[in-house]
Parts: sequence; C-alpha cells; structure tokens
Amino acid sequence: MVRIVEILGLDRQACGGTHLASTDMARRVCIPKVDNKGRQNRRVKVGILMR
Repeated sequence: MVRIVEILGLDRQACGGTHLASTDMARRVCIPKVDNKGRQNRRVKVGILMR
C-alpha cells in the first residue's frame, strides 16, 4: 500500500516521510520559495519555524 500526498494545485507524490500519531506532534513550517523547474515540476523550499 502506498500513501499519496497531494498539495492541491502544487504537487502530488508518494509519501516517504515520517508518520506521526497526531498532527500536533509536527513542527510548524513555512514555504519561503517555490521554483518552477519545468512545465510540471516545482521545487518547494521548506523552512522549520522555531517554537
């Protein structure tokens, strides 16, 4: 079984990340930049916000 994660209008791909018991366990993040790397490809830079 493969989990597919989709960010509407931006990306959809197989999930290969850590799974948490609840979203409250996740850190807050920001997306400072999205680069266009072709017709259907984007590079999303993610930064972690300090608590």
